Amino acid sequence: MLGLFLVNIRTPAVTLKSIAAIAYLLIIIRTSIALISKFIKNLKT
Repeated sequence: MLGLFLVNIRTPAVTLKSIAAIAYLLIIIRTSIALISKFIKNLKT
């Protein structure tokens, strides 16, 4: 938490927001891929 707070002070808000948005998108993509692969496995069996 403290490390994130320090990074927030150093970096501009715009870059921090873009980094957060990219991380959020990556998490969504990873979870959706995992769900799709599970669904395909369930269909095969």
